[in-house]
This record gives sequence, C-alpha cells and structure tokens, in this order.
Amino acid sequence: RDFCLSRGLGDVYKRQFVSCAGTFVWSPGFFLDYRWERNVLRAMAKTPVSELRVANLIGEREHGLVEEFAKLLGGFGYQSSVHQQIRDGKEEGEIDLLLYRSDEPAQVLLVEAKAFLAPDEVNEVAAVTRDVRKAQMQLTRCCRVLGNLGVEAKSQMFPFVRWESVTEVHSLVLTIDAEPNTSLDETEIPVVTLVAAQTHFSEEHVLSP
Repeated sequence: RDFCLSRGLGDVYKRQFVSCAGTFVWSPGFFLDYRWERNVLRAMAKTPVSELRVANLIGEREHGLVEEFAKLLGGFGYQSSVHQQIRDGKEEGEIDLLLYRSDEPAQVLLVEAKAFLAPDEVNEVAAVTRDVRKAQMQLTRCCRVLGNLGVEAKSQMFPFVRWESVTEVHSLVLTIDAEPNTSLDETEIPVVTLVAAQTHFSEEHVLSP
C-alpha cells in the first residue's frame, strides 16, 4: 500500500493480480475492502485445487438458506419438508423445500434455493439470471412430477399435506441476496431474496402461498 501511494498509484494495491500457470494472486485490499467472504470464495473458485471445495461451501450455503427460509415461514404457521427426491417413472427431481399451511389446504409452495455469490458486474448478473431460469425449469419439472403422482404416493413423502384438498401448486426461487436482471420472466415463478423476506415479510404477505 505504502509503495503504491508513495508513487502516485492510488488504490492500485487493492486490485487483483494474476500470475501464470493458472495461479491467481490477490491483494489483501481486495478482500478487506468489500464483501470479503464473497471475494475469498471467488478467488478460490479460480484455482482447480480449491474449486471443488468452493462448490461444497456453496452447497452448504444452500442448505443453510433452505433452513433459514423454512424457519422464517414456520413462524407464520407453515409446515415444511426439505430436500425430497420425487419421481413418477418418467421424470424425477428434487424439491429443496415444500411449504404448506393447514388453514390454506388448497395450496402448496415449492421452493428452489440458489446460494449464488452476490454479483457485482453485469456479466455476473447475467450468469445469475441464466441460473435462475434453470431453477425455474427445475421447479416446473417438479410440479409436473407431483401432478403425475397419486395422493397416496405424495402423502407418504409429505404426510402433513392434505393432498386430496390441494388444487394449486405455486413455485418460488430463493436466493440469499443475488437478484437477476430485468430480462427474467417472473410472471409464473418469481424470485425472492432471503434478505428481502427477513426484512419485509409480515403476516399479511404470507397468509397463503
């Protein structure tokens, strides 16, 4: 830092430096200046030796994201089931989170959780948008599989749901704080961040899925 500032180089010491052979060298200022946890994970993801570890860490973040949202909605009377595999003989999928409120027996909510690292640049937001579209497709497939299963099969997997009363299955993509760009169609399957839900959700917002 002192070397750069004494030579009129401003905050260049904060920038990333890239060396050869796939090894990335990052300045401490890069991590300390802004979103240090995100920046550490991004740096680790750029090296093959730690890329798998980053994927595992992001997977752990998704589990935590699901649990936090289930806890939040549980405070409003929702029962939940997490990480349930479903199949109908032709297709299969995994429901990250299924939510049901007994005083709204006709409706079920499916949630697909994505623990993206918060994007800063346009290309990062575009990547988030592409992955959210894939999440919407996964939810559509899960809805289709659920629709093909009989009441008995669904009751075995989700015994707290009165499936004979269910007429509507709604879907939601959940992120921690990453949002897609405006090109995403959220008409059928919207996106919500955990941060927004924790900040703004009240009883009137969650009376039904």
